[in-house]
Amino acid sequence: MELLEPIEFATQKSGVFILSKFPATVGRKIMLRYPVSNVPKLMDYINSEEIMLELMSFCAKKLPDRTIRMDNKILIDQHVKSWSDLVTLEYQMLKYNFDIDFLE
Repeated sequence: MELLEPIEFATQKSGVFILSKFPATVGRKIMLRYPVSNVPKLMDYINSEEIMLELMSFCAKKLPDRTIRMDNKILIDQHVKSWSDLVTLEYQMLKYNFDIDFLE
């Protein structure tokens, strides 16, 4: 599936990424699961990581000759240079996809 309504976003350390809109059913799933999966729970990191990986699969790293979808943990670790850039990308993806005031 190709990226929907792609836009560019530059991170501080990791370069330029392509953000995109979620398909309807994925957007619904992420909207309902993302906030709940990130409420601190002892030993429940797996849920949070799972929804982050799904969200990031609709983001791509822009390279000079192509783009690479961030559709697995290895690619994310190779192309996103810091945890703060990863959190920033997650936030920007949520902000781009959901017109919800709590993100401001």
